[in-house]
Parts: sequence; C-alpha cells; structure tokens
Amino acid sequence: MKRFLSVFLAVLGLSAFLVPSAEARTPFVKPFMGWSSWSLESSTRAGYGTSWLNESHVRDAAQALSAKLKSAGYTYVNIDSGWNASQSWVFHTDANGIPDPDPSRFPSGISSLASYVHSLGLKLGLYAVTGLEKEVYDKNAPILGTSCHAQDIAYKPLTPSNGWGGNWKVDFANPCAHGGDHQVWTKRAPDGRTYAAVYNLGSTPADITVDLPGARPVRDLVARKDLGRFRGSWTASAVPPHGSRLVRIG
Repeated sequence: MKRFLSVFLAVLGLSAFLVPSAEARTPFVKPFMGWSSWSLESSTRAGYGTSWLNESHVRDAAQALSAKLKSAGYTYVNIDSGWNASQSWVFHTDANGIPDPDPSRFPSGISSLASYVHSLGLKLGLYAVTGLEKEVYDKNAPILGTSCHAQDIAYKPLTPSNGWGGNWKVDFANPCAHGGDHQVWTKRAPDGRTYAAVYNLGSTPADITVDLPGARPVRDLVARKDLGRFRGSWTASAVPPHGSRLVRIG
C-alpha cells in the first residue's frame, strides 16, 4: 500500500509539472494599460474640462500612476486633444504645419515632460486627429522636404476627416501626400536637441539614413539605448516593412 501511494504521488507530481498553467493554456494579448487625460478633459465637473489640461496636472497624474498602478502593469501616460491648443482652442503649428505644444499649458515643452515621465519608468503618448488641420490648410503651409503645400494634399471637394469636423480629409492618391517609401521626420526641441522619426513604408526591410550636423550622439528612445556618436549621418539599419525608429540626436 505504501509503495502504491508513493507511485501515485510521484505520478501526480509529474502530471502537475507537465500540465501547463491556466495562463499558459489561455492565449491572450495584454492590452495597453495606462491613463488618458481625456477622462478629465471630458468631465463637466467643476475644475475639469478642456481647461484642466496642463503640464503640472499631467505630472501629478504620472506621479500617481507610478506610485499606485505601475506595479500592476500600467505604463502609459497619454495626453489627449488640446496639448497644442490655447485655452480658447486655437491650435499651434510651426511653419510647416507640425503641431507645437501650447506654451501656456506646457511651458517646459513636451520633450521635458516626456523626460520626466520616462524617469518614473512610464511612457508618454500624444493624441493626434487624422487629417489636415483646418488652420494648416488655411495658411497653406509648405510640406517639409517637398515643393508641395497643404492645400495640394487636401481631398477635393473638402471633406471632414472625422465626426468632429475639425480636420480635412487627405488625398493620399496625390504624390504630395507622401514622401516616398523611406521617410525621415525631424523636429528640434526647446532643449536644443533634435528628435527624428524614421519610417519604412515599403514592403521590404530598408536602411534609412538621417543627416547629422557634425558629430552627435544618437539615442534610441524606444529601446532606451545609446547607439553611439556619429559624424555627418546615422543609419537606421534593416527597418522592417511598415516599421519605424524613433531617436534623439544630441
């Protein structure tokens, strides 16, 4: 009897080792877990609404998320609509129509806020509406790196891109609406450093080069890894089809 019991327990232990856990047996995709400012921007309670959005409040939210929810897997701090709009909802864009943060809402700039959020072990997200902002269309902003302008890429007749009606639909059949399969977008931040986004819109992996003004350090912002110091140019190697790289230069 003792021998039978020993064998039974041994088999039971082996079966427990071989049978996968409930988590392993149930395939799932972890959702993006975080906080969005729209939860408070859309509120009608006193002290909230779209005027609530500013740098100080986002910092407070990031601190709370880090202290209370990061251990449970919450990592994203998402700034919703209005980060580049004044309190009267006038949107700010640079000469090429690229959104600029509102200086009264975010006096230190988005790059400074992003550095703070990253220091807490979190990630920062920015909201953008699809289409061409009407302010950009009205001033017919030149499209960076091309001879085209904003009004060249608007779908005709002018058609809203969403239910809010704030942006015009883009005509992607127009060659001016895309800069080829390999694109490099750069933006100089108030801290003097440049941020570059590299996109491969093609169907095969590609090496894409970013021109540098002299010798500059390059850091991969997604991998959070320093890539080294480069002179004249830096090349993003083997960017996958429909893939991207996001780096900081300087």
